[in-house]
Amino acid sequence: MTLPSEKDVRYGNPDDARLRLCSVTHDILGDPFWAVYRRGLSDAADALGVAVHHRAPERFSPELQAELLAAAVQEQPDGILATIPDAQAVDGPLRAAIGAGIPVIAVNAADPRPPAQRIPYLRYVGAEDRTGGRAAADRVLTRGTPRRALWIDHYLVDNACHVARGGGFAEALEQHGVPVERLRVTGEDHPGSVEAIATWVAAHPDLDALCTLGPPGCLAGIEALERTNRLSDVTHVSFDLAPAQLDAIRAGKLDCTLDSQQYLQGYLGVTLLTLYRDHGFLPAADVLTGPAPIDAGNVEQVLASVEAGVR
Repeated sequence: MTLPSEKDVRYGNPDDARLRLCSVTHDILGDPFWAVYRRGLSDAADALGVAVHHRAPERFSPELQAELLAAAVQEQPDGILATIPDAQAVDGPLRAAIGAGIPVIAVNAADPRPPAQRIPYLRYVGAEDRTGGRAAADRVLTRGTPRRALWIDHYLVDNACHVARGGGFAEALEQHGVPVERLRVTGEDHPGSVEAIATWVAAHPDLDALCTLGPPGCLAGIEALERTNRLSDVTHVSFDLAPAQLDAIRAGKLDCTLDSQQYLQGYLGVTLLTLYRDHGFLPAADVLTGPAPIDAGNVEQVLASVEAGVR
């Protein structure tokens, strides 16, 4: 099934829609994670009879995302879904939206600051990433205590959910005396990422555990471990879900991946905004969509959902 890949796309029929909603995210080119999120937007728009205008910058840049958010506010939509990869960068336009009476729901990446400082969006729909990072570390520890661990960040600038995932992974392992390092690579540059990871792995023969934060880093990590002949003796855990990751689990090249169920983030985000505008409904707390572990024990069950484009 072909999934939408545009950076600026509209779902639903704006001429007949009861509500006009906006979605503004930070996704990068080449990451299949976001095609599934957009499928959630599309399905919810059709089911609920609303229109959704989705936009994302051409590259990972919270500053460019902030500009897109400011433009969305000018359109005066009935609600906004927004990721918050850098709270300081998007704080201004999101507070402007809320001040103008536009309800905002955070998806995928939340404002990590204390409640008194946090952007006052209605709710967050997404994974609890620090818990996910600790779950990744726990998975590694079931294989034995590693001598050294590495986490791969496929963004060159900080992204709140990546920092939480990697931070939780490092904290949990460091409590067991394991040294943990972070390596940043450019997710859009697969050959360059493979080269950087392979160079690091070759220089650290005591590496026993690898954590990658999404499909770009995961696939580069697998190729780097193959290149350095370390695939069989490094426990590799990852995040998010793409068909290539499932293939790697089935082939024994990846121990597990932690799914944040991004289809739900798009679908439920649109649904919650619609219910809020129609009836004032809100869940009592944030809606956590992950982490949901996928490994050799349940990978076959997930394949049908992937084929349907919802995972």
